[in-house]
Amino acid sequence: MRKALSIIVAAACVAVAVPCGFRIEQVNAAYPEQHAYAYSMGEEATYAGQNSSGGDVGSGLVTVKALDFRSIGYEGLKKMVLGYEDSLIEEGTFGDMRALFVEVKIENASSNTQKVHVRDYHLESGAWHNGLYAPLYMSINEDPSTMVDLAPGEKAERTLVYLIYDTQMNNQADWSKVEQRDYSLELALYPDKYLIDLGIPVAGGAEGGVA
Repeated sequence: MRKALSIIVAAACVAVAVPCGFRIEQVNAAYPEQHAYAYSMGEEATYAGQNSSGGDVGSGLVTVKALDFRSIGYEGLKKMVLGYEDSLIEEGTFGDMRALFVEVKIENASSNTQKVHVRDYHLESGAWHNGLYAPLYMSINEDPSTMVDLAPGEKAERTLVYLIYDTQMNNQADWSKVEQRDYSLELALYPDKYLIDLGIPVAGGAEGGVA
């Protein structure tokens, strides 16, 4: 009797395990393991994935090189971009901020015209993550769009702009070291992650212009 019961239990376990194993295989096929590819400042980075318009970016079609990485405080930013005001600072929602500038050179390495979505490039540092601040980007680059059209072999330089505020840090001690943190520029997140390690920004200070 015990032997028969053991056989029944074993058969039931197999009957449950086989569909579960099949389902796990299905999930792994639908959501494959993500890989991360990191590049250094000054190195030509390539990436692949889907852009924010729903189009596919083929691997190696576009290269991105980070040339410079700088930080500037609010007062310096207002001197740099005449007439600029941050309503979140002026209204007291946040007490302090930094604008982070990434100078990049983008090249179309393909034989077809490419529309490069620079608005898809994000900046991250630990748990902090932010997207391109389009109004300042378009003003500084005198570009009416956050997409860059490049002919085959064409290169273009752009200044990417990201904003970080004091309350986005855990505490004031962390905020005081905001310009001592390592940052990276995310080029694509799915299905694989591609990024450029930028390191620590060159600080322009809270009052002055970009050094």
